[in-house]
Amino acid sequence: MTDYEVEAKFIEYFASGSLNDMAELMTDDGEFDIQVRNRKIITGSKHMFLKWLEKQWKDFKFFPPLEYPLKIDAEICSGCNKGCSVFMFEDGFFPYKPEKESYTRYRKALALNVVDGRVKNITTCGEFENRDNPWLFEALIYRADEIKKEKNCNYMTAYIEARVELFGKHKITIDNEFIFVCEANDKKDSKEHLNTDKT
Repeated sequence: MTDYEVEAKFIEYFASGSLNDMAELMTDDGEFDIQVRNRKIITGSKHMFLKWLEKQWKDFKFFPPLEYPLKIDAEICSGCNKGCSVFMFEDGFFPYKPEKESYTRYRKALALNVVDGRVKNITTCGEFENRDNPWLFEALIYRADEIKKEKNCNYMTAYIEARVELFGKHKITIDNEFIFVCEANDKKDSKEHLNTDKT
């Protein structure tokens, strides 16, 4: 297969949840972006990426439900991999969830680096040529304004609801007069991902 055919097959397998088929197209010594505790994105091995991805599929089956194949949108990167094709799943909300820092992009896509017929790297992309992708704080403010108008509530209530909506099922804690939305399973340390790497 050509590199373009490998890329197309990998995206097809990704959208259908075919982990074993994906693994066949990935190099054993590659580097792949995964998301760990507090939604930070780090580089992991092939084994780590596949274990992490399996967990994302299981988690997303509950909230919101996912159906296969996943919705795919092709985009063109306007950032680090300018001009390269990137692929967005479920409008950019799978498998990477919105990060909690305000100055991060709202949606994420996958950028694949195919070398000699195998996927060697997967990185995240948040800047697209044909799609608006606001900074997270912009998306929060916009959605909070919508909720405020829809429900005729005060802005703080609308802002909290917007954060819960954008981040999914979460608990809300208040610390130092700032409002944070925390994942219900944040108590689990990212070591559970890191310790799975035996390859």
